[in-house]
Amino acid sequence: MTRTADRLLRLLIIYDEIPLAWRVRVLLEESAAAAIVGEAFSAASALTLLRKRHPDAALVDLEFGDGTEAFTLIYEMKRLRPSLAIVVLSCIALPAFEKSCIALGADVVLDKFRDMERLPEVLNRLPRRARLIGESR
Repeated sequence: MTRTADRLLRLLIIYDEIPLAWRVRVLLEESAAAAIVGEAFSAASALTLLRKRHPDAALVDLEFGDGTEAFTLIYEMKRLRPSLAIVVLSCIALPAFEKSCIALGADVVLDKFRDMERLPEVLNRLPRRARLIGESR
């Protein structure tokens, strides 16, 4: 089941891999699971877009930047927007990485090789969350 155009999940995508960018775009266009409201290739641009575009969710590549940058970014995004849903893509299928992401505020961790086809389904299940009073805009 897909959302109607006015109910599309507003999605910010953060990655630094062109093949991943292409694959995500194709999946989202075919499924109409989300509207991409911004694409960031650095932590600084991700935080700027988070403030300006007010996404409902963010899709973060765990291998983004130097590795630790993705963890820091997840933490900072949740600090700025506690209601933001975060989906992490990773090729590191270790429970310790998943637990770390969840502890920092991620809602879902997907293996970018095994689970990518599930991305539209996962996004369709994420709620459009209203900004909380006092949340950064």
